[in-house]
Amino acid sequence: GYREFFPFCKTNTDVKTMRCDLRRAEWEGSPREGKMVFHIASDRFLRGMVRLIVGMCLHVGTGKTKIEEVRHALDRQERLKKSWSIPPQGLFLTEVSYARY
Repeated sequence: GYREFFPFCKTNTDVKTMRCDLRRAEWEGSPREGKMVFHIASDRFLRGMVRLIVGMCLHVGTGKTKIEEVRHALDRQERLKKSWSIPPQGLFLTEVSYARY
């Protein structure tokens, strides 16, 4: 749903609002299989948002970060650690769709 995604964007952005309607964010596959796929859908994405969301998921999933730390950052609208951002290699844009006007 709609939420302020300030914690998940890069600092040098000039967008007027950080509100996004995140409709889907889920993992597919298994680390044991050696392949994980992350699906995400939103009405828009902020600069660096997907890389930070994936990095946050990996940090929480591997026990490096507690989910409470993420909730705290979201509730207080504090930026997440830049070091959580994953490199762009391995991320693929697979579909773009637009609402009819």
